[in-house]
Amino acid sequence: MVCYYSSLTCGACVNFAISKIDEFFPSPEEQSRIYFVACNFNEKAEFQKKNTIRWNKKIDGLAIEESNNVCYFIVQNNSISRIFIPEEKFENYTNTYLKEIKKKYF
Repeated sequence: MVCYYSSLTCGACVNFAISKIDEFFPSPEEQSRIYFVACNFNEKAEFQKKNTIRWNKKIDGLAIEESNNVCYFIVQNNSISRIFIPEEKFENYTNTYLKEIKKKYF
């Protein structure tokens, strides 16, 4: 699973997305299978998660990139699927999404 966000994504949105990942995937083994892609950050920026990939290019085929939202998605067979935008005001949807992802991919 990937958690994608950019330097223009609101900090509270990123924190919510990461906290939900920590809640649903607490074990080190699960955490090792989740990557965080941080786009367009200053080289000096530090990140909460060790498995963060700094990416300063557009990701082809990821339309969400233009919206500056944090999103989750699955990469499988060089393809992106199951894109989801976690929002704190719709926490139940986020919980349902993460439960299903955990059941299917973890």
